[in-house]
Amino acid sequence: MKNIIATAILALVLFGAAPTVSAAESPEEVERGYVEAVRTKGMTAVPEFIHPDELARFQSMLLPVLSGETPAAKNLRAAFFGPSASAQSVQTMSPVEFMRALMGFAEGQMKAMNVKVGDSQILGSVKEGEVVHLVTRNTAGAGSLQVTQLEVVSLKPYQNTWRLLLSGKLEGMAQALKAQAAPPSP
Repeated sequence: MKNIIATAILALVLFGAAPTVSAAESPEEVERGYVEAVRTKGMTAVPEFIHPDELARFQSMLLPVLSGETPAAKNLRAAFFGPSASAQSVQTMSPVEFMRALMGFAEGQMKAMNVKVGDSQILGSVKEGEVVHLVTRNTAGAGSLQVTQLEVVSLKPYQNTWRLLLSGKLEGMAQALKAQAAPPSP
């Protein structure tokens, strides 16, 4: 389980969202603001940059796992939301609160592993309907171990700003946690 969580945390750091920005800001400026917010404010800044529809989708992907009463589900719920978290309390969280709590856990794990967010360079963009996909080169690491990877970060308009869409890596994390928390086969 530690490997799944560590992989998920590194994926969150590298691939991912900030205060509302004006419509005059470009998707590139929002992405730069996102990376800077993660660097300076930590992972709990992430939900502010994620599109509200995506926050709700993220929560709906993980609620079946975290609302269960299996020992694995209870352990995950306690790890992510604290020892007093119940299935009911997790189910009644807003999508922003839900992701912020998970990002707080991720931030604690990052600090424990001394993971730091490095540079993020936007290499280009592609428009697909109303969505803009940014090709980015991101670095993160701990000590002498530095990881650089290309990633596509997708943004969609929301009110007078842009917000990030979930990456496939976050969806993969949800699937891995589902598998981890599934009751044992008979």
